[in-house]
Amino acid sequence: MNAVISTFTNKNPDKLHNEDLVGSYDNVFWLLDGASNPKTSESLLSTQQYVYYLSQKIIETLQTSSTNAPLQQIVATSIKKIAELIKDKYKSASFFPSSTIVMVRIAENEMEYFVLGDNSLVLEIDSRAEQISDQRLQQIGPAIRNNIVSLLQQGQGYSAPEIKRLKSELIELEDTYRNQDNGFYVASIDPIICNRALTGKRVLNPSQNWNIALISDGLTRLVDTFRTIPSWEKFISYLAKTPAIEVINHIRSIEHSDPNGQKFPRFRKHDDISMLMIQNK
Repeated sequence: MNAVISTFTNKNPDKLHNEDLVGSYDNVFWLLDGASNPKTSESLLSTQQYVYYLSQKIIETLQTSSTNAPLQQIVATSIKKIAELIKDKYKSASFFPSSTIVMVRIAENEMEYFVLGDNSLVLEIDSRAEQISDQRLQQIGPAIRNNIVSLLQQGQGYSAPEIKRLKSELIELEDTYRNQDNGFYVASIDPIICNRALTGKRVLNPSQNWNIALISDGLTRLVDTFRTIPSWEKFISYLAKTPAIEVINHIRSIEHSDPNGQKFPRFRKHDDISMLMIQNK
């Protein structure tokens, strides 16, 4: 594959560890965005550890699989392996972290994709962009989400008791629907959820200019929350020509200028931000 690969990742300033991870093996690329389970125990595997182990199991699975094994199968096998690892090492833990997965395989004339969770795959071919993201999580508790947004816009701030109560209520509701029918789906320890991912293929013409970007939701804030970039086409163009440190500083400056989420309502002030871009120029 004759392409330019670029990546960056930056942790949430309010957390000790980055829970995003970008990885690759041969012509397969992925971005993981970890999330802790609200029901925790002292023996619980940390989110950062889970994401690291999952990435390692993906590499192991790719090393021993046929080159055309479907990505859905690769991910399912990797989750099964990590479940076996966790079962042996963390026997007293009853709840585990989870992770979104955005993964692509790039062949000479084709891209295969696998998207599980609410991060984004953005494909641009000859200046026309397509975003692929699983937004089923956002369909959980719409009334609660609207109430949180309304209170933030009123200037209540993240520390307001009512906002804390609503966020706790929403987290409990999300936990009820996590990896359940009519809910939303993320990688954890059950490989069967891979059947719920968004999967497909797109034609790639080697003679065309194209960009493929795997993006965490901390970065897509520029389009869907801050709206400083009006379209996915301009978003890809911005990422392609802007140094990573400038992208990161731009997002952090907006977040710091709106610490209470009044101008740009969002679930938390900061988030990890990560990108993996593949460019055929």
